[in-house]
Amino acid sequence: MKSIVIITAHPEKDSLSMANADALESGAKKQKFSVTRFDACAFPWVDHNPIKKGFPREFEKVVEALAGADAIAVCCPMWNYGAPATLKNFLDGVIQSPKLFHFVPNPFLKNLVKIFPFLKTICPTAQPEGYMKARRVLCVWTADGPEWFYSFFPSHNVIFPQVKQALKFCGARGFRQKFLGMTRNRSEKAREKWLKSLETYRF
Repeated sequence: MKSIVIITAHPEKDSLSMANADALESGAKKQKFSVTRFDACAFPWVDHNPIKKGFPREFEKVVEALAGADAIAVCCPMWNYGAPATLKNFLDGVIQSPKLFHFVPNPFLKNLVKIFPFLKTICPTAQPEGYMKARRVLCVWTADGPEWFYSFFPSHNVIFPQVKQALKFCGARGFRQKFLGMTRNRSEKAREKWLKSLETYRF
């Protein structure tokens, strides 16, 4: 059976972000996915350098689930043009070496640095290789601003690039995003239509 991991990052259980995750979960189950959900707000803060002192043990189950997931969905609101801090903390806790990625030496670059030693501070001699097998990653976010603004000025939305960069580093591929703007002004009918589009999304 295919598996999907759904990650939420909103402190309020009755939020639209949670409703988005519920709709995706319902649709994924209809597509015969086994669903695992994680709430980023429920995890401890990474308040030390994990490379030196280790990662919090609470993230171990997440790492295991992400490594084997066929698909991943991230649901969060936009706060100040970005995701809530809990999502960044969550990503910092799960992107672990050597569990989700490791560095592979690049012979060409290694020899280049050997020939030209001054390059050692600007030229890496290894590159990351991820273990995640997910080939479908969906980032769902909502905002109070209009959708056209974020389409015309993509630099004002750092949620999707951040999620994409972090998970791609670990080997995930096939990134997509869906977003809904002007959420405060949406009618109940419009909200239901939006949730239905998530429930019928094909992973």
